[in-house]
Amino acid sequence: EAEGKVLGILDGYHSPYFTPGGDMTPRMALLGAGGIEFVEEIAESDTTTYIAFTDPNEIAVGKDIYIKNCVQCHGAAGQGGIGPNLTDNVWIHPYEFTGIVKSVKYGYPAKGMVSWRAFLKPEDILRVSSYVETELKGTNAPNGKAPQGELVAD
Repeated sequence: EAEGKVLGILDGYHSPYFTPGGDMTPRMALLGAGGIEFVEEIAESDTTTYIAFTDPNEIAVGKDIYIKNCVQCHGAAGQGGIGPNLTDNVWIHPYEFTGIVKSVKYGYPAKGMVSWRAFLKPEDILRVSSYVETELKGTNAPNGKAPQGELVAD
């Protein structure tokens, strides 16, 4: 038996912003597709150290993924909204690249951040995380959400 918490898709969960009859969410599209093979994975057992993409083409793909999936909560410039500001030096969760990847991969369901591993391929998780790392982090977007968490860099 593995130690740690088992994370997965909660069948009855809806975002507080869910509108019945509105747009199909990626989660609902996935669950409604049928024939889904769901693999249990334990966040605490992920000891991989991830390295950010530096290729501008990979980062551009990451930006497209960010615009499609992340803007609603983190804002177009990463300034925050429903989710925290990704451009300041005060972070709730790990600030280093591996921490960003794991935040996207596993999410923080109790805080409203879904686990994107069911919706994005592993390389797409690395692409969007690389975009956050190289294009958003440390830019201090104007009108950013108030700092949340701990100061991680000056």
